[in-house]
Formats: sequence, C-alpha cells, structure tokens
Amino acid sequence: MNASQKDMLKFYGNDTICLDFTHGMNAYGFDLATLLVLDDKREGFPAAFILSYRQDSTALTLAFAAIKEHTCISPRVLMIDDSESFFNAWKAVFGIPEKRLLCTWHVDRSWRRSISRLITKKEIQVEAYKIVRSLLVETDEAAFNIMLKEALKMFDENEKMKEFKRYFEQTYSKRSEIWAYCHRKWYGINTNMHIESMHKTIKYMYLQGKKVKRLDKALFSLMKFVRDRVFDRLILRKARYLKISQLRKGINQNLNKINSTILEERPSLDSRITDEEMIICENRKVLEKEAHVGNLRATSTRREISKEEFQKECSN
Repeated sequence: MNASQKDMLKFYGNDTICLDFTHGMNAYGFDLATLLVLDDKREGFPAAFILSYRQDSTALTLAFAAIKEHTCISPRVLMIDDSESFFNAWKAVFGIPEKRLLCTWHVDRSWRRSISRLITKKEIQVEAYKIVRSLLVETDEAAFNIMLKEALKMFDENEKMKEFKRYFEQTYSKRSEIWAYCHRKWYGINTNMHIESMHKTIKYMYLQGKKVKRLDKALFSLMKFVRDRVFDRLILRKARYLKISQLRKGINQNLNKINSTILEERPSLDSRITDEEMIICENRKVLEKEAHVGNLRATSTRREISKEEFQKECSN
C-alpha cells in the first residue's frame, strides 16, 4: 500500500469494499488478494494488495491487521466470494460490516458446477439451473420467499434433483440475504467484476501473460498499475473541469449574440424631424395654449345664477 492507496482507502473505505483472490501471478505459488474500494463514480480502485501462499483466516488476519495500522475503516458493504476465511479474518480485525454480500458471478459459477456434478441428465440440469437463477434475480422479497418454498418442493418431488436439493438447502437457502437480489436492491453492486477485470489487466497487460519468477518484479508491476490508475483519475477530473469551463464559455457567447441581435432590431430613437413636422407641432402647441387660455377666461367670468334665471335663459 502506497500513499495514494492509503488516501483512497481513508476516503472511500467506509462505503463499499470488495475482496478477491487471483492465481497464477508468479512461479512460487503466491496468490494475489486485492482490497478494492468504489469511488464516487462507482469505479474500482485497488486500495491494498496482499501476496500470500496461504488463503486461510490466520494469514488474512495478519494482513488485515497490517492494513489497520494505517487506517481503520468500517464499510457499509463487504462483497467477497463464498469463502469463510475472508469474512472470518475481516470480522476479527475490522468487525462485522453493515451488509455482507456474495459476488453474484461466484454464486452462479458454484451453482453451475454443483448442478453438473450432482445431476446427470442434461434436460434436468437446465431445469434446475433455471429455477435457481430465477430465485437469484427476483427483486421482490415476498415473491422470493414464495418462490423459494416452491423451488425446494420441486427439487424434492423429482428424484434426480434430490441430491442437489440437499446441497442447495444446506448451503444457500438458509442464507439468502447474502446472495439474492431482493436483499441488495439499494446497494448498487452485484458482482466483483471490478476486481476480475483489474486482475486480467495486470496479468495480460502489465505481466504480458507470463508467470513472474521474481516477486520484486510482480510488486513493481502492481505499483505501476496503481500509478496509472491515479493518473487516469487526474485526467478524468481535469476533463470534467474543462467541460464545465467550455460550457460556461459557450453560454457567454450565446448571450453576446442575443444581445447584439436585440440591439440591431431595436428601432432608432434618433430619427430626424422634418420642417413640416416641426411646424405642425408648433401650431398644435399654439392651439392647445389658446384653448387653455379660453377655458381659464370662461371659468373666471362665471357667476352664480338662480334656478329660475337658468330656466329662463334656457327657454330663450
């Protein structure tokens, strides 16, 4: 773990953590375990690497304790494969996470292998897989509980499915909360494909598909991969800021065009007045003035008269 990985683990380690092993990285039998976090764009970033020739809970507990010396995290979601060594070691060092999930891809692969091993007839294999797959992808919890009872009943009624029914009932039916879609609707993750894709990139792009004979070369390739991922994040962040600045520039240009168009279409207030129009205006002012003076004179010479005098004047 380098400084960049430590910072990413501190910042995103309390949301989602994915853990998985991969094999065939070197010629000495050391397997690579990756502790991966999901960033704000839900993209995976390798926060720590573990190289070990053992995958038991004792070895993993020592590795997790070394990580805890740098930062203590409490993830909301922990996604692992169907191995208890990962979970037991994590629980011993960091405590029980809010939600433990199994990788859907690992669960599906386990079902396929067990169906091929426990059921001989192809048609029945297909039928059994359709049943468990429909259980896996059901998102309504009430419907899932009904479907689970019906599935166990169907397995029990078919003599050739009874052995698979015992395996499924003992291994998966009693802990559906860690593999069924209906129990992970709001967590935004289903598989460990972030890690699977990253491991393939390291194997075939950085190690060129070869088993490394020296562990220092393997570590160098891992740190080179981390360096490139940090650089990619910086490029994406810079591109995001560039897009915002370009958007602002485009808005300003459009506003300038609109303002110039309005100024061009506005009627001119400096239109010239001809001599004839001036004479008309002057004559109108003189007439208005004379009418105003006449009204004032009429008002000033007005006298009060009685009702009888007014009727007499009207009759004349």
